[in-house]
Amino acid sequence: MLIVVGASELNLMVTRRQLCPEAVAAVFGAAGHTCPAPAPPSGLTQREIEVLRLVARGLTNKEVAVEPGIAPKTAGHHVQRVLEKLGVTTRAAATMIAMRNGLA
Repeated sequence: MLIVVGASELNLMVTRRQLCPEAVAAVFGAAGHTCPAPAPPSGLTQREIEVLRLVARGLTNKEVAVEPGIAPKTAGHHVQRVLEKLGVTTRAAATMIAMRNGLA
């Protein structure tokens, strides 16, 4: 039995985490289509996503500051803002969200 699923349905399934985003992107690519990038979790900015990735690697605020070239205090503010936006209070919880969204 052949089931035909449209691109919008595949994107919806990716959003619902029913399908792997990389697999769907590969299928779209093979079909000559582009797959829109998934929206960042909780409306994070690119800088906040970068900070989240570093936090997910287990880096301290001081270490987080090195890669983007910001002050440790600024990195700490970014980390707190990321935690607030994600609705969590720990770095471990933020790491889990990063992993679920393919950011870690």
